[in-house]
Amino acid sequence: DIAPRAAGAALKGRRLAWFPEKAGYADCPVYDRYLLAPGDQIAGPALIEDKESTCVIGVGESARVDAAFNLIAEVAASDPSADAATRLNAVAAGVNVS
Repeated sequence: DIAPRAAGAALKGRRLAWFPEKAGYADCPVYDRYLLAPGDQIAGPALIEDKESTCVIGVGESARVDAAFNLIAEVAASDPSADAATRLNAVAAGVNVS
């Protein structure tokens, strides 16, 4: 078993991202995926960037890194009245990946 720890060493900055759950922008920590290590835990809202993609960890969600360096996301239960595609599009539109 890996002891959980904060992913502070991988923190590379902060950025605003749109989250429908907040009905607006949230100030999110931005983590470098390549600097995350086994046991690192990240609470949402947060962004995890690598060269090819950005992983959005939503409000009330979390992610952790396992022993094989896999990023394991724990997603919040979805609201059955919400349209999942609309939520994903809104989150993606608010993420600045430049």
